Amino acid sequence: MTIDEAPSIETAPRLSSRRAVARWLELLILFAAIPLIFWWTRTNPDLASDLLARVGVTGRLAEMIASGRLMIPTLLVFAIALLVVIVRDPGFDNRRLWNWNAGRREIPRILAIFIPGAALLSLSVWAFQPASPIITQAAARGLMLPALDPGASWLNLPRNKPQLWLLIMVAYPVVSVWPQEVLYRAFFHHRYRAILPTPAGRIIVGALAFAFMHIVFLNWLAPVLTLPGALLFAWTYERSKSLAAVSIEHALWGCLAFTIGIGWYFYGGNITG
Repeated sequence: MTIDEAPSIETAPRLSSRRAVARWLELLILFAAIPLIFWWTRTNPDLASDLLARVGVTGRLAEMIASGRLMIPTLLVFAIALLVVIVRDPGFDNRRLWNWNAGRREIPRILAIFIPGAALLSLSVWAFQPASPIITQAAARGLMLPALDPGASWLNLPRNKPQLWLLIMVAYPVVSVWPQEVLYRAFFHHRYRAILPTPAGRIIVGALAFAFMHIVFLNWLAPVLTLPGALLFAWTYERSKSLAAVSIEHALWGCLAFTIGIGWYFYGGNITG
């Protein structure tokens, strides 16, 4: 196979009933139980600290674990570990980990969805930010419209913490987006194709798992806002077999979220300038 050829089409391996059950348990542990553990430690920091102390973890490390400040390092460790798993799997085509030839062909479609979607999302955030003209006028007429959290105000980071915003624009695609795509697209779609043999199954279950992971940010809007993007990203990966394509798409939407204000829901105020 030459470098210009598309990655091979994977066929779902056949598993025995026992191995299929084990694979489902593995999926639930990695993509449901672990996010739940992070959610629990952040919602019960005192109990988490007590449990950590019983196993000898105290001080600054225990505080960082209980507060959720090790989420990005944990993401990187899991991404590296599961990257090794799929790279060592002879059934996985390693070119899917970037595959720029296929990825660049997806860019016009990605932009065709992103540009109008970004305009609509930006307008919505502006309209529903606290004390926006729409919210204010509605309140004056006795209508209580839902408003975003004050931390999610319009252009919050660029206006108030421009250096932090620039850092996020540069670092987020590298230290967050690509590792997430390794886990939730490359690993998930390859590893679980035996129990999710159809593209639709992998897209739906993978998107639900990706959205569920965002419970660690301790607000219901994070998983809700993530789900449409998760479906879009999974669909892009299934059609392109390119982490380059889906990483570009993910980075565009993520950087937009941090720019217009709703990125607050995806770090819960734990990033400091």
